[in-house]
Amino acid sequence: MPTYYLGACIYSEPEDSLRSDLLQRTGVDVPKLHWRDMTTHVKQRAISAVTSYEPTFVVVALRPMVSMSQERARGKCFEYLLPLLEQQYGVAHLFMESREKTQDKKDIALIQGLRSRHYIDTLRVDFRSGKEDARLWPADLLLGALGDMEHTLQSPDYAIQDMLHEYTISGK
Repeated sequence: MPTYYLGACIYSEPEDSLRSDLLQRTGVDVPKLHWRDMTTHVKQRAISAVTSYEPTFVVVALRPMVSMSQERARGKCFEYLLPLLEQQYGVAHLFMESREKTQDKKDIALIQGLRSRHYIDTLRVDFRSGKEDARLWPADLLLGALGDMEHTLQSPDYAIQDMLHEYTISGK
C-alpha cells in the first residue's frame, strides 16, 4: 500500500559525539549518512548504533497515499506530527532536514499556519542540512529501515519496534 512517512527521533546525544560515533561504528567516512547510499551490512551497523542511544522514534504514516502529491501527504503528516511532538512528547526544539528553498518555504508556511491556529505554541523548528547536522541522521536511518521492513520481502529485521511509536492517518 502506498504510504508516506514523516518521523522524528527523540534522543539526547550531542551533535558532535553523535557524528563521530555513527561514522566510527558504521566504518564509513562520508559527509552524511544516508540510508539509500548504504550497503546492507552498513545499514545493520548504523541501526545498531542508533538503537544503542535508546531513542523514541515517532512516525506518522499516511495510508493509502492515493491521488495525492508527496507534498500534500507531507503537509498532512506535518499537521499531525508537530503538535504530537510538542504536546505528547514534550519536544521543545525540532531539527528538520532542509530540502530545496521552495520546499523549505512551504514547510515554514505550514509551521506558521500551525502556530496561528494554535496547533503548536512554543515548538521551535530549525532547518539544517544533513551534512551540517548529524542529529538528522537517526531519523533518516530509522525511516529507511522502517520502509525496507514494510516494503521489501527480503529485508532484514532491524529490531526497531521497541522504540517505534507509529501513528497512522488516512490518505483518503
